[in-house]
Amino acid sequence: MSEACIVKQSSCKLDQFSDTTQSFDQLNKNNIVLIVKENLSKFIITEDELIGFKSEKIQNGLYKGEKDSQGERSGIGQILYEDGSEYIGYWENDKYNGKGRKISKNGDCYEGEFLNGNFHGQGVMRYFDGGVYIGEWYDGTQSGVGEESWPDGAKFKGSYLNGKKHGKGEFLWQDQSKYCGEFVNNKIEGFGVYLWVDGRVYKGDWKEDKMNGYGEFKWPNGRQYKGNYVMDVKEGYGEFLWADGKIYKGHWKDGKQHGVGKMIYPDGKLRVVEWKFGKALN
Repeated sequence: MSEACIVKQSSCKLDQFSDTTQSFDQLNKNNIVLIVKENLSKFIITEDELIGFKSEKIQNGLYKGEKDSQGERSGIGQILYEDGSEYIGYWENDKYNGKGRKISKNGDCYEGEFLNGNFHGQGVMRYFDGGVYIGEWYDGTQSGVGEESWPDGAKFKGSYLNGKKHGKGEFLWQDQSKYCGEFVNNKIEGFGVYLWVDGRVYKGDWKEDKMNGYGEFKWPNGRQYKGNYVMDVKEGYGEFLWADGKIYKGHWKDGKQHGVGKMIYPDGKLRVVEWKFGKALN
């Protein structure tokens, strides 16, 4: 974090102000929030639209804006909290409802739809570290279809549930390796295709970020494996094709030929071989 982001906050507190002298300008300032605001584009509601409203003390902050006949915040309004975080946007029933912009004390900024005080509907979250999420929200968490990017260049586009990647999606890593398929609770799980930047390709079943179940693996030099995996390791029945045309059909254990299998050579000759952890016994 830059030095500008850790400047000490002002010592002004709410109890220093009377009901008639309360001021947004005098309230505690959070330098991280100020830096974020300097780089934001214009919002649908501006602070200038609220100049005519008197600020009033509320729990942990100040509010200025519209109210309904019962005195509840309703319409357009802005709240500034003691920690420097703030919200500007629409209100109903004394809560954020409709479109609004919320800047947290850590510099994360959400702009989009709210329901009863929570991110809900379509919205954009720009994290202070440079990450961005654009998409659907439900009751305060990423849920639905969205796109996310990180400062290192990694990207994800797909489905979310309760704040985690869940369902079908596409993940692009910093090194340009790519996965397209299913996710469960932020992990690669189900069926999918993974393409490494060096040309390797795996198409098949996954569990907890590992190849697990039936899959087909191809190397850029022409080698291929079709068969069963257990947590990234060839295990069970599988067929391996070498670049020179030689084929092994048989069983595997811990990634090595193990048990009885057939070796088929490029000239068509067939040999039945018993293996023990990659070593031929006959």
